[in-house]
Amino acid sequence: MDFYQQQQTARRSSRLLILLYLAGVVALGILSSLWLSLLLIPLKLLFAAPTSDLFSLPHFLFMSGLIMLLCLIISYARYHSLKRGGWHVAKALGASRLALTANSLKDQQFRNVVEEMALASGLPVPALFVQEQEQSINSFAAGMGIQDAVIVVTRGALEALDRDELQAMVAHEFSHIRHGDIRLNLQLAAAMTGLLVIAELAEQLDRPIQHQTSDQFWPEKTHRHANPLHSGCYLIGYGGVFFSELIKAAVNRQRETLADAAAVQFTRNPRALASALKKVAGHPYASLIFHPASRSFSHLFFAQGLDSTFAGALATHPPLAERIRALEPDWNGQYIRNLLPMQPNDYRELADTPVQQRRGSAIDGSPSSRILAAPPAAMTLDLDAPQEWLPQIPAPLITAAHQLQEAQSVLYSLLISSDLVIRHRQFSLLPNPREVEALTCYPLSAPLRLGLVELCLPTLQRLDSQQYAMFTDRLHQLIHADGEENLFEWLLSRLIDHQLAPCFSRIPPSNSMVRNIEQLGAEIQQVANWMAHHCTNTPAAAEAFFTALSAQLPLPLSRETTVDLDAIGNALSRLQQAAPRIKLQFIHALSDAMAWDGKVSDVEFTLFRVLALCLDCPVPPPQPGQGAAIPPH
Repeated sequence: MDFYQQQQTARRSSRLLILLYLAGVVALGILSSLWLSLLLIPLKLLFAAPTSDLFSLPHFLFMSGLIMLLCLIISYARYHSLKRGGWHVAKALGASRLALTANSLKDQQFRNVVEEMALASGLPVPALFVQEQEQSINSFAAGMGIQDAVIVVTRGALEALDRDELQAMVAHEFSHIRHGDIRLNLQLAAAMTGLLVIAELAEQLDRPIQHQTSDQFWPEKTHRHANPLHSGCYLIGYGGVFFSELIKAAVNRQRETLADAAAVQFTRNPRALASALKKVAGHPYASLIFHPASRSFSHLFFAQGLDSTFAGALATHPPLAERIRALEPDWNGQYIRNLLPMQPNDYRELADTPVQQRRGSAIDGSPSSRILAAPPAAMTLDLDAPQEWLPQIPAPLITAAHQLQEAQSVLYSLLISSDLVIRHRQFSLLPNPREVEALTCYPLSAPLRLGLVELCLPTLQRLDSQQYAMFTDRLHQLIHADGEENLFEWLLSRLIDHQLAPCFSRIPPSNSMVRNIEQLGAEIQQVANWMAHHCTNTPAAAEAFFTALSAQLPLPLSRETTVDLDAIGNALSRLQQAAPRIKLQFIHALSDAMAWDGKVSDVEFTLFRVLALCLDCPVPPPQPGQGAAIPPH
């Protein structure tokens, strides 16, 4: 199932969610109104008032409407709060952001695995969080879209899973991000808040009673002081819990199965995911999440997060045994139990070791020898195995990309010109020219330069608004220090603006989605001409490119000889308003057109990747091969 089909499924699930939610709110309002009416009978009898007034239709409808309005207001307020981004959900569940400098090898392994899966799935690198207080094996992804997505894992998962198992769990979460599940899940969490409000009230009423008892595990002691208000809250709250579990099961179960399948697609390793699920079943804490807010968000988790919930058809997740058997049909039914603490040598494998150390050779420390070294030859990158080529980025650059100040210097270094006059002018604009100059000593091919940019972007999300404004202002000055803007500079500026600007300024979403591809003919013509201009060397090659592209799109396209970057920027802004189906159709058509000659150059790779990211269309670039490289500055 492709990206567009998954988006369609998500929209159908959203409509089902709305219907079930409204049914739950109506039922909750009616039950609450009936209970309040019964609760007021003793008062009416005490004051000799006729009890028939309690059951009059206007009173009943007023109380029902008031309670339903309260549920809707609470759900809306919760949704408005969750719209701030996935980080808000992570904080609500007690997670802390992974430090820029990893404190342990396990934390570094988690970062490495996420970066690899981001590149394999065609997504930007999300922000990373860890639930330090949770010792179970679990994880979740959250956010309103690709740009503000986060991935959260428990400390227990980091300690218990080996690298392949952790990668499979992370790939499962990337499937939720890629297919739009995270937005649906936040809508579901907001709906649950309204339905669970009375159940949470019952828990609040119960809490002081429990503190007065000597043993919370004796029900007769806990509830002997219960009053009608407390009992009614429990009864109606249980109805809210039932409807919430019904909605979660209706929306969530199939998407968990699809996420398992996508994780196998990303990792090509079904046994790793099966092994992770076996460890969940055999772990002392299983997948239980003990944070008080876990009930509203239980459908987000990799595995069942609650210690008491509905089972069978009303469970939010398929049974672990069912998920394992789908991955391993020959499974013998044995789980992995009695986990022992892992030694550093058990999880510090080759892929997490800097490439220089792996080769076992020292690096020549001479800056002149490095700066004069020829750029590496164009590589054939296997995008399904980024762990094989991501370590080819020099270790100092990887380290700098994960530091807040150094990440800015990394991006500055990519803009430093080889012309000595312009270079001197650019260094005079920087507060730390020596640091930036040191980072220019590592020549990279275009795909690796783009990969390095993507590693820096999550780090730069931690800037405050003033720091971000200063950073973008310096970028603009460096780009225009020579009085012009080349292709790489334009792509870098566009990507940074698209990925980071929403983190620092509220950009209202456009309500005018374009659903007819013919309405975007002029914009597609502009972008196609831009791609052909940079991806072909001869008029014949450009004609072949347009022939291959026109065969995939129902539009009359023709080659033009001029390219205007301002017009391209406006065309991309317009294409961002296109429906997901149109974006996917255009991206796939470009991919096929680029592969017409049997190879993909570094330029094509870079243009395609940036275009897919800017259109929020998670499609990995075609495989790059030998071809023209983007010229250095």
